[in-house]
This record gives sequence, C-alpha cells and structure tokens, in this order.
Amino acid sequence: MLHIVIVFGLLLIRDKIECKVCNDCMELTRCPGALAILTEDADTDTKQEFQNQFCGVKYVFGDRIPQVCCSDFARPPNENLMQHRNFFLLPNSCGVINVTPNSSPRAKLYEFPWLALIATEYYLGEKFVCDGVIISSLYILTTAACAETSLSFVRVGDYNPDTAIDCMPDNVDVCEDHTQNIYISEIIKHPKYVGSIRDIRNNLALLRLREPIDFSFRNVAPICLPIQANQIYNSLNETGTIVGWLHNGIYELRDYGQLQKFQQVIKPQTWCKTLLSRFKMNVTSMENSFCVFTHPNGICNTIAGDPFMIIRKYNLVNRYILQGIYSHGTKECIGNAPEVFVDVTKMVGWILDTIQP
Repeated sequence: MLHIVIVFGLLLIRDKIECKVCNDCMELTRCPGALAILTEDADTDTKQEFQNQFCGVKYVFGDRIPQVCCSDFARPPNENLMQHRNFFLLPNSCGVINVTPNSSPRAKLYEFPWLALIATEYYLGEKFVCDGVIISSLYILTTAACAETSLSFVRVGDYNPDTAIDCMPDNVDVCEDHTQNIYISEIIKHPKYVGSIRDIRNNLALLRLREPIDFSFRNVAPICLPIQANQIYNSLNETGTIVGWLHNGIYELRDYGQLQKFQQVIKPQTWCKTLLSRFKMNVTSMENSFCVFTHPNGICNTIAGDPFMIIRKYNLVNRYILQGIYSHGTKECIGNAPEVFVDVTKMVGWILDTIQP
C-alpha cells in the first residue's frame, strides 16, 4: 500500500490530473509492467511514465488505487524466461521442501540442501570464506565480492563442517556423513558489479564447477530461481526466510553447529539508506537490491552468499524459490540493523544468459 501512496504522490505533483483513454485501463496492482518499476526511489523518467499512463482511479475495499494503461508499460523481464534458450540447463526438480516449515530457529538436517560453503586453500589448509547456493549441477550462485577472493573449491552437503557425521538436532538416529568437495573451474562476476563501499551494486557471481554435483544424495539439491512472474516476491512488507550459520560478527568464528533460520520482512530502500548512514555506510544506490532487518535479538547468521527464500508454486508444487543473496550490511550483531540483499529476481536474465552446458 505504501507504493500506491507514492504513485498518487507522483501523479498529484501535476496541476491537473489528466486521464488517458485506453482499452486496458486497470489497477496498477494488476499490471506486471507497472509493478516491475514501482519503487520509492523513482527517477524522473519513471515518474513521467506513471503520469503519462494514468487513466483513472478505482476503489478497492475502500482504498483508492490508481489505474494505468497496462500495455504501455514494458513487461517484466521474468515473464518469458521459460522460453530462454538456456532454460533447459536449470534442473526440473528444485527447492524441494524436505522438512515441514516451522518457527524453530534451528534448521534441520536436509532442510536447506542447496547451501554451499566456498573455500580458499592456503599453506595451512583450507578456509571457508563465504557461502553460496546451488542452482544447477554445475553452478553455484554467490556474491561478486566473494569472487574477488582467491577461491579454490566448493563444499556441498555439509550441515556442520566441524563434525565428520552430522545428525538431526532432535533425532540422533538420523545422520549423514557424505559431503562433496568440487573445484571451481570458472568465476564469472556480474559485468556491472560495483564494489565501492558507498555504492555496492550488482553484487553477484556465478561459480562454474569442474565436475557436476551428484544429486543422488539427499543432502544436496538445487534451489529454484524466480523464473515466473508469480514467483517474484520482493515487495515491501513481504516475508521470506534467511538461513546461515551463527557468528558473532567475525566470520572466521562461525558456530557451524548452529545452522539458524529466521523470517524477515523487506523494508523501504530510503529507510535502509538512512540507517546505513548511521553506521558510516553512506550508500548512494541500491540498484537491483532490497533491504531487511537483522534478527531483532541481535543474532548474526548471514555472510556473503546466504539466501533469502520464499515458498511459491513451481511447476504446480510448493517449492523454495530464491529471491535474494546476502550482499552486505553493518557487520555488527545488533537488533534490527539494516542488511542488503542482491535482488535475484532482477538478475535471472543475466544468470540464464551466462550459464553454459
């Protein structure tokens, strides 16, 4: 509803509201093209487009909803991605819900089998420097900032890297001891990635693996990408699930025995910029990103590459669908601090353009 108020503000700045006449005048909430560009930080061209396509007002349950000529807006980029030449490279089965979603903060064994640990090798051994998610047997999705590190291999299927055998937290009779370490053959950063602390944009990267992941094991599986319009969920006040291992603000001291999940709500970009500035992070742009709170109790469990997920229909079945990848934030474990996620729904076209057989 906040976005609707914003649109009225864009329209009312004119001396007179002029209604365009068209054959497909509808509430902007029903127009995918209009919703795709509707943000609080609308630029001059966006404001002008809403003004030009305004065609009336409709009352819906007492709320005044602006109407627009929908066909005059560009269709959202995800709408035809199922016809993309590389769509067949994505797995048919993805985002499978192995554990009934619940409010417990402790993630269970097999609950999020697409989590990947990304490692670098050095003279003392190996070190996990960031996370990622499995999107196919040959590709891991993570941040471009992570890809600037000297990366060596990816580990998948590991619920707790500190133990050789991982067991269900509430059932020690259900255990798993199989993990896969696969070397990285190619690192592909988004071509428009900007790594400035003041202006981090398009912070996404693909890691191509030297060998395919073996999906015959229950503890490894890909997550679904938001290919269809009904799977795009990155609007204000919507809720998704964040998962990652606990830490106290220092990534090297992560508690791998505590894989935690919690629900979080997407917040306005202007709010996020204001709060980040209080932590001396004067962000000038949040292009292709969205913002959430940290856990209200000051619990830290996210590092670069951790997922923000929602449950939606995928091939007519409920599945976990990736909406965001953790990019950056305050790096302080305090309650309700701002954290920024790369908006994967805006990046699926690039992902499909980039992956190869």
